[in-house]
Amino acid sequence: MAMFDETLLEKSSATLKSVHWAIIVGAAAIGYLIGYRGSVLLFSGLDTGALLTYAITTGVLIGFTAWMMCYTWVDTRRAGLSRVVWLIVVLLLNMVGFIIYLLYSASKTHEWKGATRMLAFLFEALVCGLIVLSADLHTGSAPDPTDDHFAGAAAPAAAATSAGPARAQGDRS
Repeated sequence: MAMFDETLLEKSSATLKSVHWAIIVGAAAIGYLIGYRGSVLLFSGLDTGALLTYAITTGVLIGFTAWMMCYTWVDTRRAGLSRVVWLIVVLLLNMVGFIIYLLYSASKTHEWKGATRMLAFLFEALVCGLIVLSADLHTGSAPDPTDDHFAGAAAPAAAATSAGPARAQGDRS
């Protein structure tokens, strides 16, 4: 058992409490609602599957950002670093800011285990995201930005109105 005492699997020094997890889940739920309503307003005529995909993606991204900020909040107190400065860095630079924070805090406290573990989790999430994206691109299920769904509701109506008089003039000649 002593062999595993110095592994990356031991408990992190920055432990999120239930209030932090409630904030993360709440932010993800709000992100889901924003993603759902935003995709309904921005893209007309999307099917339910596409709406849910946009909503879930937005919820996951906002939840992930909330997780990085909660982790930074807890870990800065433990490391004795400025919370406000590092929360602003993580908020503005997102994952890049979080990586900068992890490397900076590890260099200041000389505790590389937690930083290495978090970097491994980030790398794993990036690889999983790339696998999903490559599967979407390979199967053709990724949304096409040239599709009419991305043009908005006004574009098809404008195209129909402009085509109407041209058709009428063509019928007269």
